[in-house]
Amino acid sequence: MATSTDPLSTLLAFAGLDAYISRDRARQLLAFAGVGASGIPIDLVITTTAIPVVGVLTAQVIGWAVAASWNHAWNRWLTWQTDQPVYKTWLQYLVVDSGRLALRIGVVAALVYASAGTLVATIAGIGVATLAGFIGFDRVVFDD
Repeated sequence: MATSTDPLSTLLAFAGLDAYISRDRARQLLAFAGVGASGIPIDLVITTTAIPVVGVLTAQVIGWAVAASWNHAWNRWLTWQTDQPVYKTWLQYLVVDSGRLALRIGVVAALVYASAGTLVATIAGIGVATLAGFIGFDRVVFDD
């Protein structure tokens, strides 16, 4: 009788990643990516709504803060399922996320300076910041 496995475990095995990443960690990464994607429209709506009122740069900060708070709430519940106090994880999340934003800007600036196209630089910046954010949130914020 064959044993059944879930689709995520099957995908990890098919990709040859099952020796490197556990099913639970892969689930966390997928949840983290989904939460991050859900924050993009939040950021865009808040930022574009705020621009006429407070200007472009201040609107960026407002949009980021609202989206980061949204992402914190969903990551806290869906990705890491922690019992830590909300105020503690929220403040830590904002600190790690602001560092992640600075890293993204640094990567983009360095690649644009090195004559990479802005699209390539942006994608690389997002990728590096996403991985750094996952590690930072896992090790610093939600370190049960």
